[in-house]
Amino acid sequence: MKEKKLLSPESQKTPGIMKVKDEELKRKREEARQKALERAKKQTILKRQAMAEELTLSSEELLAAVEQISSSIEELSKSMMQISSGTEQISNSIHEMRAAIYQINKNSEGIKKKANDIFYQTDKSQVQILQSINSVDLLINSVNKTIEHNKDTNENITVLKEKSQKISEIISSVVLIADQTNLLSLNAAIEAARAEEYGVGFAVVADEIRNLAEVSEINAKNIEDNINNLKNSMDYVIEDVKKINEFFEEQGNLGNDINKIFNDVKETFEEIKGNLNKELKIIEEFADISEKYLASAENVVSFSEQVAKESEEISISLQEEEEAFNQISQAAQNLVDIAEQILNSTEDKDSLLLLSSSIDELFSIIEEAYHGSESIKHHLEQLEKISSVFAEEMDNMNNLVLKFQELSHELLEINNRDKETVELILKNIKDSKLKVSDLVDNINKTNKGFSDIYLNIKKLATNFKLINNSISKMEKMSIQVNMLAVNGFIEAARAGEYGNGFYVVSNDIRELSKTSEENLESIKNVIEEIDEYIKISEENVYENQKRTYSEIIEANSALYSINEIEKTIKDLLNKYEVNSHSVSEIVIAIEQSKKAVEQSQSAVEESFASIEEALKASLEHERGINEMLKVTKEIMNQSNNLQS
Repeated sequence: MKEKKLLSPESQKTPGIMKVKDEELKRKREEARQKALERAKKQTILKRQAMAEELTLSSEELLAAVEQISSSIEELSKSMMQISSGTEQISNSIHEMRAAIYQINKNSEGIKKKANDIFYQTDKSQVQILQSINSVDLLINSVNKTIEHNKDTNENITVLKEKSQKISEIISSVVLIADQTNLLSLNAAIEAARAEEYGVGFAVVADEIRNLAEVSEINAKNIEDNINNLKNSMDYVIEDVKKINEFFEEQGNLGNDINKIFNDVKETFEEIKGNLNKELKIIEEFADISEKYLASAENVVSFSEQVAKESEEISISLQEEEEAFNQISQAAQNLVDIAEQILNSTEDKDSLLLLSSSIDELFSIIEEAYHGSESIKHHLEQLEKISSVFAEEMDNMNNLVLKFQELSHELLEINNRDKETVELILKNIKDSKLKVSDLVDNINKTNKGFSDIYLNIKKLATNFKLINNSISKMEKMSIQVNMLAVNGFIEAARAGEYGNGFYVVSNDIRELSKTSEENLESIKNVIEEIDEYIKISEENVYENQKRTYSEIIEANSALYSINEIEKTIKDLLNKYEVNSHSVSEIVIAIEQSKKAVEQSQSAVEESFASIEEALKASLEHERGINEMLKVTKEIMNQSNNLQS
């Protein structure tokens, strides 16, 4: 069956009409299509303009971020300059520290040598002091023996004085007897005259008795004169003995004073030796601290070099960052310019291509900047770690220098105190020297006193010999008087009753003669005793003279020893002066070192603060770059959207 076709209404029309209608329809359709295209184009242009505006804003935002990050680079650069400046200051300070330590070590060695010299000098001085003490002890012992020995002389002189007084009293009786005998001889002459021719023989006897009485009286007066001379000599001896006793007392006091000075000095030397041991111990501590201090200084130098190295790396990275951000800034500006071109001409294909190329280049530069910022951050973190250890090492150095300072002041105090002690010792030695000189003068005076006593005792002996001679003469005359008295008895017997007067007178004369003989015998006995005492006194005084001669030699020897001690002490004082100067230089060097450490500590603290600031700036820097990467990615998306 044949298929039937359905006809449209148009097909039922005429061909002409159909043709007109088709053309009209095509035209309307074309117009509609053109309008639709124009609307779409307008929408695309508006969309691209909006995207171009967003791109412009993003590019301007990127440019602002670049400027902001550039300021963080400036902050970082500023911080690095401060760190570099601090490192340089630390290096200079370390140079000063080393110089100070070398000065301390040099002076310490000098002080150690001087301390050992002083130790030797102190030992030497102690030996000299002990020798001087022994010399003075021997001298004082000798003086004490002389004093003891002189007591016998004093006693003998006292006995001599008493015996001389006794002789004086007896001789007075002898003189009185001589006077009485003389009177009796006158009575005998009177009796002889009365008896006339019976008294001629008795007159002769009376005359002889009178002559003998006169001679006896003269001898007795001579004895009195000798006794007076004896008294004078005795007074001189007693005065000399009194002076010598005063000298002895003074010598004892001087000896005790000298010994006290020497014993004090000896004890003082023990104190000085103890202080010297302390000084040597301090010097040893100096050496130990110096070693630790120099080791710390080397560590600080090493840390300083590490800081300098890290700082240099950061500075290089910062220079690269600065160049990168100059490029980023230029690229961001280019983006702004391209965005404006796109905004003004949405059909500019070249601008879109340039935009894409610029964004790729910008992203690459920002990535490089990001890696640079990571490197800076890493080096800053290393700096932070180094600075932390650096600060600890500086604290250690500060503690060491404080210990140095404490020990140096202790050393200076000990040295100055010992110097004052040595000055006092020197003063005491000079005082002892004066006292020993006084002792020498005193012993010389004592020696002269003994010499005077010896001479006066010799005079005493001479006086006693003269007295003894006079006594011997008087004894002979007394015997003659006695014999004449016997003759008087004979003459009285011859005269008978005329001789009664003769008898009485002769008897009286005989009695006086016997009394005189007895007195003279007593005097002789006393003189014999005196002679023995004089010999003993003479020997004692002579012995004392010899002792004082020895004492003078010993005293001069002690004086020589003290002069040597004085030289040693002066030399010792000079060494302390040199040590004081060296210790003062150490104190100054330590003060300089302390100042250098404080400056270094301050520089480390400032550097640490700068590192902290730099770390903050680096974080800001990193955040800024991350923000830039984010903005750049947005720009990249916007660029892709524009090109789609």
